[in-house]
Amino acid sequence: MKNLLFFDIECSNGHDICSFGYLLVDNNFNILIKEDLLINPNAPFILAKKGEKPKIQLAYSELTFKKQPIFKHYYSKIKRLLSNPNNMVFGHSMASDIYYLKFACEKYRLPLIDFQGFDCQKLYKTIYKKDHLQSLSKMMEELNINSKLTLHKSCDDAHLVMEVLKKILKEKKLSLDKLFEKFPDCKVSSLNILKKTYKLKPRYSYSIDYKKKFENNYKVKDNI
Repeated sequence: MKNLLFFDIECSNGHDICSFGYLLVDNNFNILIKEDLLINPNAPFILAKKGEKPKIQLAYSELTFKKQPIFKHYYSKIKRLLSNPNNMVFGHSMASDIYYLKFACEKYRLPLIDFQGFDCQKLYKTIYKKDHLQSLSKMMEELNINSKLTLHKSCDDAHLVMEVLKKILKEKKLSLDKLFEKFPDCKVSSLNILKKTYKLKPRYSYSIDYKKKFENNYKVKDNI
C-alpha cells in the first residue's frame, strides 16, 4: 500500500516560497515523518498592503527564514517527495501551491516538478455542496475539529489537512479507494493545472524584469 503525503507551502509575498511543510503517514494515518523545510525566499516579506495589518501571521520570524538555505537547496528533496510513485499526495488549494513551485523553479532555472495529487479543498466544496472554496480554518470549524496546531506553519497545516480528510472519510463512510472513484474531479495534475490556467496567472511568470531584479539583488550561493 502507498503512503499518504500531505503538504503545504507558505510564501513571503504571495509567490516566493519561505516554507514547505509535509506530513508522511501510512494508509492507517500513522505518522511516519513530519517536517518543516524553512527556506530563505531571497525576496522581501510583504504580507500586507502598506499601512494595513497582515492577514496571516507566519510561524517564524523573518530573520529565521533569512538564515535558511534557498529553494534550490531543497529542490531535489521536494521533487522526490511529490513525485515518488509510492506516495499519494494531498493538499489544500493545490493550484496555488503548484504555482508557487513553478515560480521557484523558474526563478532558479530548475525543471518543473511533475506530480499528481488530490485537493481536499475541492473535495470539501463538492462533498458538502458549498458555493465557494473554504479556508482551512473554516473547514476545521465546520467539521468541529479542535486542534492546538499552528495555522500557517506549513507542517502543521499539512497535518490539519490530514485531520480534515480523516473527518470527511469518517462522516461519509468512505475508504480512500471509494473517495478517488467518486470524486475524480478533485484529482490534480501539476502540469495540467499549469497548461489550463497559466495565462490567467501572469504575475507568476518569470519575466525579464524579475530576472534582472533577482540577479542584481539576490546573489545565489547555495548549490543543490
